[in-house]
Amino acid sequence: MVKRREHPELRQLRYFGAATEHESLRKASSALGIQESAISQRVRDLEDQLGASLFIV
Repeated sequence: MVKRREHPELRQLRYFGAATEHESLRKASSALGIQESAISQRVRDLEDQLGASLFIV
């Protein structure tokens, strides 16, 4: 059975954009007023949906 990929949520894209803009999950979370773990989880979910890493450390 082929697993169907879901479309990314707007929130996932917004959090990813904030992380790239601020170059830090911590700074992005502060700017958005949410916990860093929330951004981390949504970006991880987005990476899973896309099947690719979005940040290379």
